[in-house]
Amino acid sequence: MDKKFINVLSIEIFKNYNLNMPPRPMVVKALELFGGKTGIMIDLGAGEGSDCAYLLAHNWEVIAVDINTNGIENMLKMIGDKYADKITVIKKRFHNYIIPAVDLVVANYSLPFCDIRYFPLVWENIKNAIKQGGRFAGTFFGVNDDFKEKAILLNSYQIKTMFEDFEYEYYSENEQESEIIDQRGNKVFRHWHTYEIVAKK
Repeated sequence: MDKKFINVLSIEIFKNYNLNMPPRPMVVKALELFGGKTGIMIDLGAGEGSDCAYLLAHNWEVIAVDINTNGIENMLKMIGDKYADKITVIKKRFHNYIIPAVDLVVANYSLPFCDIRYFPLVWENIKNAIKQGGRFAGTFFGVNDDFKEKAILLNSYQIKTMFEDFEYEYYSENEQESEIIDQRGNKVFRHWHTYEIVAKK
């Protein structure tokens, strides 16, 4: 992380709001590719707000979209109301929200959980919203992922088709096993199949 791009806001965020979940690697990479430029970022599925906090720390304007905004609201309480003019929180499902023009769309592990009936509409909305020279940073599930019927799984051809109007700046397809805790508190092994992408329009 280049310290010259970090201001007082970042110090306060990362000291007073001790993030249990650091920003996603795709978000860090995308920000590096902007080379210190700032703009407007939208986080689709903002969750606990770690990616939002990271972008706020670098003087970006942030739009946080999630059907459950408790996590992002808790983050905002921790970093203080004086940053309220830098972030807009939207409590909606993705297909019910028209994304404004933005420089960066972040969607980590969120788009696969869209209602499959609306996924093409949501993706078209995303593509149209990204300004020329803007970027997408996010993660999708591949066809071998254990989520199977619980999420939208995509093959490499589908991914390629989705990003045909973009230039890949980072692309990684990964498969691995990891031990997780299930809903009953038991340790189980899970198979992950993911696509990690940063792409420029």
